Amino acid sequence: ARGGFAPWCRLVSPMPNAFGCLSDLGYGPQYTHNVAFISPASHLSKIAECCLLASKGKRKIGSAAACVEGLVTLSADVFLWEPELDARISAVELHELEDLDPEDFDTVVVLGFQAPSAAEALTADWAAHSNIFEWALAEAEGGARDAVFSEVEKKIASLLDHFEQLAMKRACGQGVSC
Repeated sequence: ARGGFAPWCRLVSPMPNAFGCLSDLGYGPQYTHNVAFISPASHLSKIAECCLLASKGKRKIGSAAACVEGLVTLSADVFLWEPELDARISAVELHELEDLDPEDFDTVVVLGFQAPSAAEALTADWAAHSNIFEWALAEAEGGARDAVFSEVEKKIASLLDHFEQLAMKRACGQGVSC
């Protein structure tokens, strides 16, 4: 991959605007699913949202990146960002968790470098979601951002598969095997 970053960072469709995928930023009732990416490391939640934006294709999925207030954030220097990649990740808005309404999201992803615990990181309103995913990522040694990107990309693919399974269940109807 050019510049050493993972392929998901590239746009999936050829667009003259390098930031075209960012036009889908946001969440709300216009989307089939709304995902909140929550992490004590602000760049991890932004990476996850950027990866979702690049991977979702035409799926109607809204998202927001949030940082858990009061916890240590990850320095951008850890990953030795390249300017193009840094611009894409920087364009993803980071929300304060307290500014987001848990009822706006049907899916919550808590991610971090240690095994995250939704019970520890989230308020009762957030932890009450039926679709909470906890992603423990391997530590990136010496700025090995490709390893982190690859791991997040795999988890995003699993999340998209989960959404496909939900869609199949809805299409087939309750109690019907497809």
